[in-house]
Amino acid sequence: MNMRSCIGVASAAALVGGLAVTAAAPADAVGSPAASAAQPAGSGHTRLWTQRGYGYADVKKTWEAQPGWPGRYRGTVSGTVHHYRAPANRNVLVEVSTDGRIFRLGETSGTRSFSKPYSYTKRVLLRVCLHRTGASGVSFCSPWW
Repeated sequence: MNMRSCIGVASAAALVGGLAVTAAAPADAVGSPAASAAQPAGSGHTRLWTQRGYGYADVKKTWEAQPGWPGRYRGTVSGTVHHYRAPANRNVLVEVSTDGRIFRLGETSGTRSFSKPYSYTKRVLLRVCLHRTGASGVSFCSPWW
């Protein structure tokens, strides 16, 4: 049984046991009307895998209502990026989208932590991808979370 299978089995066991609090925030929790009305503050964390299981990132996002700005949030995106089984000529990184503006964090060929605050934002999404040094694009990205 490989590491990814073990994680899948552990996640399934946690769901059956009612311990599914690690994915408390849906993909669009920051900025969704339900989140702003029901949860002016909160957090969510998960493990994101690249396609084909080349690398992964343990990510967390926190948010709270931005005072004086209804429907806008401030908080932090943080986590650790792991190269795992990615090809030697590819780095693993996390792409962060804040209201459609995309930037990259934690690019590494090993293991690297990252943390970045944000503010005055309606929506924050994260995904993990592979990147070749010198190239402008990314590949084998996970779905946005």
